[in-house]
Amino acid sequence: MKPQLKIDGDVVAEGKAVGLGNTQEFRMTMKPVGLSQEDVINTVTVGGFYCVGLDYGIVSPKELQKIAQNIEILKNTISIDNIYTDEAMGEILNAVSKAYFAQLNK
Repeated sequence: MKPQLKIDGDVVAEGKAVGLGNTQEFRMTMKPVGLSQEDVINTVTVGGFYCVGLDYGIVSPKELQKIAQNIEILKNTISIDNIYTDEAMGEILNAVSKAYFAQLNK
């Protein structure tokens, strides 16, 4: 399997093929304006599906409503055959990360 980083379903980075179940280091460097750089390092498992959620300080009610609509549609179409897709698992993980940050920002 090849590790891929996707943004909104589009592959923006791809690594070399590795065996299923192996672990790798996923490293991101964050450089906020006016602040010092911070490295974020996580161990990930090949074959896993992960989400990087960013907190911009506010998640709008409109955005949360759109995510809720997407999940409502998804629950009627999801199956074991399509759960591990951007359309299914990607939407679920996006909903979890946005709900988390929305709760923090109350």
